[in-house]
Amino acid sequence: MHPPGVNNAPGLLTQTMWIGSLVTGKVLFVASQKAVAAGSRRWTLSALQAIVGLATVVIASGFTVWMALSWYGMELANTRETWFFLWLAGSAFFLLQSSLLNWIGFLAKPLLVLLMFFSMPMLSMAHEFLSQTTRDWIYSWTPMRFAVEGLQEVMYFGGLDTVGSDAYVLWGVAVGFLVLLLASGFKAGRTTDAPPTSVTGD
Repeated sequence: MHPPGVNNAPGLLTQTMWIGSLVTGKVLFVASQKAVAAGSRRWTLSALQAIVGLATVVIASGFTVWMALSWYGMELANTRETWFFLWLAGSAFFLLQSSLLNWIGFLAKPLLVLLMFFSMPMLSMAHEFLSQTTRDWIYSWTPMRFAVEGLQEVMYFGGLDTVGSDAYVLWGVAVGFLVLLLASGFKAGRTTDAPPTSVTGD
């Protein structure tokens, strides 16, 4: 029923948004770190990260849908709904990635890359082919799973009306990590923000 063809279009679009969101999050994180070093307030920068990042995701998701139609010849039953859901998934990805970067620094980047490499091969397989351990310990919680399953519904079945819990999970991820991203602006600077203490004697 509604075969997707030889390419896993939902998986391809999800992977594109994950990588694009990660690049956007890293660029904004580096820029905010430089601004903090120059004396800017952390909370203001965290808010700007969220605003600029979400605006970028709007543009990126629209460009990704246009690219899918124009370059790859994908047939979308409802382009607007696909764009909206892809924006929702990209926003959840960006906020999750940026929150982790703000709280634990560059250590988050390899963790996020590993999450993608472990998740995407599973998402390209039929759910029934996965082992019980894989389903319980990785497939059940990876955020990309909800994006892929939601896009499958939007692109091949009943549109946004059939997305159901996948959309609710992505909304929850987006809102929860938006709060964490903004909260990182109140993170204490500890000794890194204080002027160095002289160790030389008088």
